[in-house]
Amino acid sequence: MQRFLDTCSYFLAVAVAASFVLPIPVNSLLIILFLATTLLRFSYPVFKQNARSYPVLLFSVLLFILVLAGWLLSNNKNEAWLFAERKLSLVIFPVAFLILPSFSSKQLLTILRAYVLSVVIACLYMVSLAAISFFFFNANSDVFFYHNLSEGIHFNAIYLSMYCLFGCVFTLSHQLFNKSAPVVFIFLTFCIVLLSSKMVIALFLLVSLSYLILKIGLSVRFKITAALFTLLSFVIIIGFTPFLQQRFLAEIKSDKNVITKDKFVYNTPFSGATLRTVIWRHSLSILSEKKAWLTGVGTGDFQQLLNEKYEKSGMYMGNPSLGDSGYRGYNPHNQYIEFVLSQGLLGLLCWILWIIWLWAKTISGNHFAFAMLLLAVCFLNMTECFLSANKGVVWFVFFCSLFVVNNKIQTNSNKQLSSP
Repeated sequence: MQRFLDTCSYFLAVAVAASFVLPIPVNSLLIILFLATTLLRFSYPVFKQNARSYPVLLFSVLLFILVLAGWLLSNNKNEAWLFAERKLSLVIFPVAFLILPSFSSKQLLTILRAYVLSVVIACLYMVSLAAISFFFFNANSDVFFYHNLSEGIHFNAIYLSMYCLFGCVFTLSHQLFNKSAPVVFIFLTFCIVLLSSKMVIALFLLVSLSYLILKIGLSVRFKITAALFTLLSFVIIIGFTPFLQQRFLAEIKSDKNVITKDKFVYNTPFSGATLRTVIWRHSLSILSEKKAWLTGVGTGDFQQLLNEKYEKSGMYMGNPSLGDSGYRGYNPHNQYIEFVLSQGLLGLLCWILWIIWLWAKTISGNHFAFAMLLLAVCFLNMTECFLSANKGVVWFVFFCSLFVVNNKIQTNSNKQLSSP
């Protein structure tokens, strides 16, 4: 019976990895089945041994406890509960992986392969829909870029870019597809360019350079040449892609003076960076006004307080008759600031300690893919609330839990990859 449950848990883990690109209800159902199957084979001695070996996983449970504390501090209990519901993976995946025995090397590679293939298929479908709109329904060429492209599969372009980025990382670091690996890598890189997230493009370059420097057993001269070629290639791609070029130029040419203003009008010309800076100012102002630096203002109230700040400062709040909500509902666009705003410095400290502990695991085990996962998420959290969206936190905690428990397999895989 236990062997049967282990097999079911493994296949469900594969299904969960492949379902991140699917609608949230489908992914959530598979996660529930995965957890239920692991609980059926619960063995206290195994759980106790794994908990002693991988205590870092239980630390994420502390993060969830602080989320529940934020619920207690909130006036809007319903919104606080929805916030906590999105964070349930902080408990689900660590507990599930501590119950299960480690996967074999072959099983781990199958899980990663299923994830990468699902991302490739989703992107092929997405690009096909854009091509049909362009060639048969006379859509503008912008349909191939950013949110215009990803909305065809009802996905956030930035999050899908991250999925593509780690499709590239897993393909390279674990040699998932042998001869077809270059094709998969090039296609996912192409999708990253089309999805046009400036931060993810920068992260792609950072991860690529890290791979060239740390993982490829070649001469220093060749590594430098390859790194310069990679940088030059992306400069050329950006220069010859009008939509992408426009996004970068918009930041360069944006009016930086709006950052210091206290009052705005409905058509204030924000860029991505200036808008985020204004939102961060509003968030810090709320913390000072409420004297809530230690505990935050509550997970259910911070968004309403932000909305009130937006409205008071004159930012565009939408037109109900047009179904346009303007800046209403815009989150802090910085995970670190959101931690402080919703859960206080205690919440931020808990997150930082957890990440440091996870970093220690990657360094001790020489886990390249895991290290790049932490690096990318830490950087992306500077401009996005990545861990407050279902498609962000579930994805992140799943792979963190998977890599922590299967650290010996990771180490062996990396040694094989780095050997000349």
